[in-house]
Amino acid sequence: MQNFILYLAYNDEGYINQCRYALLKYLSLYNLKPPAETGVIISTDQPALFEAYSSFFSFFKMNTGAVISDKQPVTAKLKLDVIKNVMNSYQGNFLYCDTSTYIVKPPELMFENIKNGIIYCDLIGKKSKNIQTPHIIGLNSDHYKNFIADSASLTGILDSFTSQMPVQSSYEYIYSYSMFTEFTELLNIFFKINEEESIPNLIKLINHVDVENIKNQKNLYQQLPVYKKLLNALTGKRWSIKNYQNKF
Repeated sequence: MQNFILYLAYNDEGYINQCRYALLKYLSLYNLKPPAETGVIISTDQPALFEAYSSFFSFFKMNTGAVISDKQPVTAKLKLDVIKNVMNSYQGNFLYCDTSTYIVKPPELMFENIKNGIIYCDLIGKKSKNIQTPHIIGLNSDHYKNFIADSASLTGILDSFTSQMPVQSSYEYIYSYSMFTEFTELLNIFFKINEEESIPNLIKLINHVDVENIKNQKNLYQQLPVYKKLLNALTGKRWSIKNYQNKF
């Protein structure tokens, strides 16, 4: 059965570059040779920025404007619409990932679990209207296509996911940096500086940049006493995401 990784990357430089970073990290897991049974589907308004990645996948599809419109925010409903749209065209195991996530461990076992009816659903961020937006959704079309199609909102789906259906977390396989906005700024600089580089070279360069380590260093800095922060600022040692540009 075919596996699909879904991304929604449009209308914003940050989303685009987060998605490109996620693809680089995924390709690096397999030394540029990902499994043929896993394809990628990206809903985007900037397909030209992803064309270089297509040759590394046996299946690589870009949906341009299928369910998105200009300046439409990325909401829980929009994510649901993306999943519905893809399931209307394809059958298999689906793993929707926010662009501010990347796969850290080969997800073959995840897809096997999804095939067997397990749902992956991880929530992130502050509650809005009594719901947290999922940043990871994994489910099988044979098991849940009709259920998804009949659902008017993600609120009802999440309530069912957490109370009635077998749900697992993806944290072992997928890392999220959605609350670390400075890293997206670094990605924007990275892709601007290296816009002429090949995919293999981009992987070599980006592997020197560890988002989790950078985030931990920021957290340690924020925990410093105020006087130490002031001293660091005066001596040019204040934490800044720009300090990591020399990594690439």
